[in-house]
Amino acid sequence: MPQVVPGSERRRALRAPVHGVAVLHRDRGAARGHIENLSLGGVLIRLRADDTPSGTEWCDVELRLSAKRTLMLVGQVVRTEMIRGERWIALRFDEVSPDHEDAIEDEVVGALETARWRPVMVVDSVEERRTGIAAALRDRRMTPLTPGTPLEVIDLLANPDRHVEVCVISPQFGDLRGREIASAIYEAFPWVKVVFFAGDAFTTIDDVQAAWDELDTSS
Repeated sequence: MPQVVPGSERRRALRAPVHGVAVLHRDRGAARGHIENLSLGGVLIRLRADDTPSGTEWCDVELRLSAKRTLMLVGQVVRTEMIRGERWIALRFDEVSPDHEDAIEDEVVGALETARWRPVMVVDSVEERRTGIAAALRDRRMTPLTPGTPLEVIDLLANPDRHVEVCVISPQFGDLRGREIASAIYEAFPWVKVVFFAGDAFTTIDDVQAAWDELDTSS
């Protein structure tokens, strides 16, 4: 006989690649990192600092989900590991207030809904090439976003409603080299997967498809 999972448990298990800044506040000081995924039950954080909480330590968790939404919760460390040379930590939340539950649910549902149309930012100032990449993305059921300036690149990535996780970058964007833009993205938005233009639209889209497939597997 199949086991029936209560609705409240299903809600707590629902998680999504919600991103933002996380700060762990402890007696030894604060450790700053980035949110990798979020649910009503807990959060996975990629830490910048080498000093990580231990075993079953409890700490205050500050989640900066957007410029207008910051949550303060209490979490217990349930797992710490090294992934691709970086330190990741999973925390289980203690009690979550109804207001915080609503806020987390909004973020999770928004991220899951956005993932269905797979947004991909195309950073390229050459119109013919940008148009070709955008058309190839649509053929693969992905949605191209085409910023016109470096400021628009940052605005799109910082917009919590967009949930942009994959970015295609050409060798040149206006007066900036593609590698310069990529470095700025890595620094400010480390969860974004950057794909460099591979010489033709179809090869590039294969790389984008692989990036999204990896995201789908990890989430």
